[in-house]
Amino acid sequence: MVPEGWSQSAVGQCCNIKNNLRLPLNSDERKGMKGPYPYFGPTGILDHIDHFRIDCEFAIIGEDGDHFLKHKEKEMTLIFSGKANVNNHAHIIIDSNLCLARWFHLYFIHRDLTAHLTRQGAKRYKLTKAGLEKLPILLPPVSEQNKITKILSVWDQAITTTETLLGNSQQQKKALMQLLLTGRKRLSGFNIPWRKLPLTRYLLGSSLRNSGLTQGANEIMSVNKSEGMTPMRAETIGKSIERYKVVKPGWLPLLFKECKAVGAGMDQAKAMVGWVVQITRVGLAGI
Repeated sequence: MVPEGWSQSAVGQCCNIKNNLRLPLNSDERKGMKGPYPYFGPTGILDHIDHFRIDCEFAIIGEDGDHFLKHKEKEMTLIFSGKANVNNHAHIIIDSNLCLARWFHLYFIHRDLTAHLTRQGAKRYKLTKAGLEKLPILLPPVSEQNKITKILSVWDQAITTTETLLGNSQQQKKALMQLLLTGRKRLSGFNIPWRKLPLTRYLLGSSLRNSGLTQGANEIMSVNKSEGMTPMRAETIGKSIERYKVVKPGWLPLLFKECKAVGAGMDQAKAMVGWVVQITRVGLAGI
């Protein structure tokens, strides 16, 4: 259903495609042309060179590549305003009196285009200019396009700012952890000197095995240094889990580099995470 005041059109009927502004240059040619102006490929900036062919706001949509198959995760279009260049593997769209470049960008940014692509081999597709011109597009009046794109642009800026603040906060937390967990920074009211003691004084190792339990009786987990404890992939689980170590509530699985693999299926786990699991029980003795 087309909203009142909107119209159904095709890209070739309403958009200003300016592929004559494309500048095909290989990497060797660009080496002698270094400069401040971005040189775009179908999915982003490839380089910067010393001159430009475009000086306005424009949208880019790829002509070929495998990114078309990942439209939910990857952006199909880009938007840029200013002096720049685009190679011959992307289409260029600028404002027309019916469709803004920014509207084109937002309309197709995560749209499935596979029905309009031609095949170029396994997982390689091409959006020809003829295919681009046939893409259907909904068009509100240009004034409404402008309003909608401005609102969404404000949200994009807010999201970018939030992500930047979050990233900064995470870095600040890591720095604070280094100070607090090493005693280099002490909290007010805590002046007792820290002591360095062997870890074995506070940890009691466990060698409890999974003997007697059947496959799938308990959840089978893997431990890796980047994600911690996660479900083990089915293809890495051994035929028998009899010798897998058991982790009970309140127990702590620890990773030790270059520890000998123990138990059926652990060789596969080692190959997957690069580390081997050693189960250790936390004790209160001496604390």
